[in-house]
Amino acid sequence: MFADKGETPPRPPGGPALDMEPVFHFVDLPLWPGAEDPAAQFRIACHAKPWRGVAVYASPSNDGFAERALIGERAIMGELTAPLAGGPSGRLIEGQFVEVVLYSGELQSRPLVQVLNGANTGLLRSPDGRWEIFQFLDAEEVGLNRWRLGRLLRGQLGTEAAALDDKPVETPFILLDSGVVSAGLQASELGLELSWRVGAAGKAFSDEFFETVRQSGGLRALRPLSPVHLGVMRSLDGDMSFTWIRRGRIDADSWLGEDIPLGEDREAYRVEIWRDDTLVRSEQVSAPAWNYGFAERRAELGDDAFRFCVAMIGAKTGPGDFAVLDVDPNLSGKSGSDLEKYERLSQQDHA
Repeated sequence: MFADKGETPPRPPGGPALDMEPVFHFVDLPLWPGAEDPAAQFRIACHAKPWRGVAVYASPSNDGFAERALIGERAIMGELTAPLAGGPSGRLIEGQFVEVVLYSGELQSRPLVQVLNGANTGLLRSPDGRWEIFQFLDAEEVGLNRWRLGRLLRGQLGTEAAALDDKPVETPFILLDSGVVSAGLQASELGLELSWRVGAAGKAFSDEFFETVRQSGGLRALRPLSPVHLGVMRSLDGDMSFTWIRRGRIDADSWLGEDIPLGEDREAYRVEIWRDDTLVRSEQVSAPAWNYGFAERRAELGDDAFRFCVAMIGAKTGPGDFAVLDVDPNLSGKSGSDLEKYERLSQQDHA
């Protein structure tokens, strides 16, 4: 359950402002440099009018709640005022805009060097509940509390699949800054569904001021990122050799060394072959390469096109995000350095 939006109750003439239940979102975020505690990456963003602070409690059951966080800073958050089409990652996008209305606060433009160092990072929730992390260089105020964000970097920190989702009007938006804080998840609770009770700090612990939701978190930071640069070569005898490059969650941005750290106890991948919506073959391999023999392929697929999917396997999460390659089985076989390579750079969700 997510509280998407809220309205300030009317203020009686001459009377005090009435407290409202906070509008809040739990967000399960990936790791990034300087934020490498999986439990702390389960975060919460809150808004309320008037702002008196927000208290967060949790329990494995429906009673016995313990305080986990006391939030003193209101998050800058709002919602889309215009639909946003899915977009690619890994490039600066000109001509696409994120149009939002903020419940409070303001935004500002930043130069590219600051954005590449983490400034102007936002969150958009997909219809299925996943969060896309994106960045923006330009922030233009176009009306009362209304902003137009441009020159976008979408699908950051391994959220490429969420970036491909179309997002409708009223999609929640959050500025990822110091107002988005750890919810207080403990290391022993990673992946466990808990009851979370969120409400106005200092108010009675009742349904009038607090809302209870069931939510799990912490596993997004542990889930391996999807591989990239999928390729396939067909030999003269009809075998197909697939290759890919892994990505890392931990210390993977350094230019020092020959390769990035593995980030897992061991290197392992799940390989799957799909024809339409039918899983034809599934295997586990220990290196970023896999061969699909001609005899096996003909027996399983004939001459049909198929989809190759691969994901790195995490010790605590199982297969991570899948990368996908749609394959034309009629690739012409060539020899030596002229072997044909078929590569699709855009990443998709696992079928």
